[in-house]
Amino acid sequence: MVIFKDTCRFELTVDEFYDEWLARLQEVVPGRPCVTLHLLRTFGTRQAAVDALIRKWHVLFPDDAALVWQDPPPVPPLPQHLSPAPRP
Repeated sequence: MVIFKDTCRFELTVDEFYDEWLARLQEVVPGRPCVTLHLLRTFGTRQAAVDALIRKWHVLFPDDAALVWQDPPPVPPLPQHLSPAPRP
């Protein structure tokens, strides 16, 4: 999920990684050479990772409304004629 706030872009992601769930919250500021990492942690369940992102967002922005997690829309598979050719 990407959230724009003022001139900053916040990227909130939850990814499965070796049977654990990785929660990441990073801030991208235009003109700054590197991102600010606010949260990078693994959890046993996906819901625990999402809850951690919501809590961290509330810590960073206590005056904002509660963050509502939105999953990205599913990506449809490529048609067969656009799929990469299998390697020998």
